[in-house]
Amino acid sequence: MIKMRVNLLFFIFFILLIFLSKDIVAQNTTNSFYAQSLKTNHYGMKVLGSWAGTNLLSGAYGYSKFSGERMYFHQMNLFWNTVNISIAGFALISGLSENINELCLIKATIRKFMD
Repeated sequence: MIKMRVNLLFFIFFILLIFLSKDIVAQNTTNSFYAQSLKTNHYGMKVLGSWAGTNLLSGAYGYSKFSGERMYFHQMNLFWNTVNISIAGFALISGLSENINELCLIKATIRKFMD
């Protein structure tokens, strides 16, 4: 009987802890969420652009120096990283014009229609 009561108290405590932790996490504002999201995307695109730039150089070098199968590998590497650097460049340029307040307005509008 006592063990069952202790288990019930732990269960209630656990449920309350879950609900309280949700409220603590939910205090993050939409503006700070979008600001962090933009910062993370910007950093990720810098990493992708750096990686693609390095692979472009190595692909161009390998394409000019090797022949046969190795040349085709470096050719593929060169062309694929042209795509990667284009994606990173486009994302970085379009990220410069993003406004956090506009993103929050869009989110609020979507939320209004979903309710």
